[in-house]
Amino acid sequence: GFLQLAELLEHDVATLPRLVQECTRHVQERSPSDKAVLTADGDPSVVLLLRNAFERGGDAGQIALLDCMDGSSDADVRAACSVLRSFLLELPQPVVPVEFYLPLLEAASGRASVPSDGLQIEDLLAPMPQEHWALLEHVLCFLVNASRPFPEAGFQQLLARVWAPCILR
Repeated sequence: GFLQLAELLEHDVATLPRLVQECTRHVQERSPSDKAVLTADGDPSVVLLLRNAFERGGDAGQIALLDCMDGSSDADVRAACSVLRSFLLELPQPVVPVEFYLPLLEAASGRASVPSDGLQIEDLLAPMPQEHWALLEHVLCFLVNASRPFPEAGFQQLLARVWAPCILR
């Protein structure tokens, strides 16, 4: 299984886990033509192959695997999104740690116990560990950039339904 976010980063000089960096890079470079690739599950055998490559680590084998996948379909992009969602879901502590969930929910519903004048989500999340901040910012920017070609009504809600559980639990 996957390690705690802080543990993952102890072994890496980057501020983001390699899996997150490479999966998001790959999806953005491929610029999928179909919005379903951002929300649909990947082919289980391709997902398993890619996940195993990341779990084994090593000398960038997973990058080569992503880059050599058949570019004629979006199977590699769906697989990269699936592996990324699995990684985020399996973190022992969610991207937005559990103790921040209720204050966010209250702020979103207008029932915040703190004054709402000038209260920003950033203010609520300010005490969050830096590695969680970096991951949250990266994933949100990835989703905004990857979904930009698909402005259709309702797609952002679908994207939120699929990806929100990976960020908030």
